[in-house]
Amino acid sequence: MKKNILIVGDIASIHVYNYVKNVILHLDCDCTLYNFSKNVVQPYVDFYNECGIKIIQGISTEVYKNKGALTFTKEMAKCLNEIGPFDILHVHQIRPSICPALYIVRKLYKKIVLTYWGSDVYRISNLRSISTMPLLSVADQVTMMTQDMLEAYKKKWVHYFYCPDKVEVLDFGNMFYNRIAHFSKDVIGAKKDLGLNEKKYVCTIGYVGRPQMQQEKTIKSIVSNGKKLSDVLQIVIPAYGMDDKAYENINVILRDSGFEYVIFRDFMMEIKVSLLRAATDIFIHSQTTDALSCAMLEHLYAGSVVLNGSWLKYSSLDKNAIYYKSFDVLEKLPELLSETIEHFDDEHNYCKGNREKIEKISSWDYLRNQWLAIYYDKNTKS
Repeated sequence: MKKNILIVGDIASIHVYNYVKNVILHLDCDCTLYNFSKNVVQPYVDFYNECGIKIIQGISTEVYKNKGALTFTKEMAKCLNEIGPFDILHVHQIRPSICPALYIVRKLYKKIVLTYWGSDVYRISNLRSISTMPLLSVADQVTMMTQDMLEAYKKKWVHYFYCPDKVEVLDFGNMFYNRIAHFSKDVIGAKKDLGLNEKKYVCTIGYVGRPQMQQEKTIKSIVSNGKKLSDVLQIVIPAYGMDDKAYENINVILRDSGFEYVIFRDFMMEIKVSLLRAATDIFIHSQTTDALSCAMLEHLYAGSVVLNGSWLKYSSLDKNAIYYKSFDVLEKLPELLSETIEHFDDEHNYCKGNREKIEKISSWDYLRNQWLAIYYDKNTKS
């Protein structure tokens, strides 16, 4: 029987796009996307329209910031009521601001699925998470991306009130692997296509321009080493979403550093992202928290030498003997970079074994059926 599904999330997010493309389109359903963000990525919208997926521009969380929680909740609940009932409500990224309205209209849905992404566990205080508790209490199923994320969730006291038996670990698959594999056959060509210097090691720092990436601090640490690294290293900064002040600060630091650099400030679609993964020799991952991002997996798959902050724990990578290097503090990065470049051929060979392991644990072919099952399991009320 065809399902009528409402997905609540940020339709400008690559993760929602990724999920729709690789799960929803493999399901016999009518799907509506409720957008709680003011952001719109037109290629994504075009894709949804082509696939017959309805988009509702809901109440932006900007209303929450500007008019307060009560007004936002009333307006969002009214909007959801007007959309009407659905067989399944699936919420992607559990923001405290949206949960009260969803709880108010909960009887519109036969089944409620909540999918945590990572920041909604790691970066949400216990105080703010109080507003998620009523919705958690009525949810039929809750998913977490990794076991590490689930352990972090268990440490939050709201976990013990409502849903220890509802939670399962279920990651997103990755949609770029085939393209990355294709472009990785010609790394020099990938560098040229992106306007990078094919004669230098390409070092990519972070994967978007959010403050949590700590790109400015990371750059300062690297350029402090000066001439020794600038002769052989080119710095690349994916900066989509970066505010103007941070963008200018990074430009000034790099302009005065003597390093070659490229900043990609515009949104990067599939081909450009895949080219960058293939072109990257060294990927520095120093964001504050992470539930195992797609970008991290993509760089590991591409064969980049990943330098990862040791405060970011990935038991699934360690369990599968996936190779990456760690640093404890940003001040140690120049030394680790120098060592990596000095022995780059050996490091690169170590990384070649990552591809098959990464594909096995994080491809959609491996994970899709587990996601499809949540729409048809015994918790769905008829």
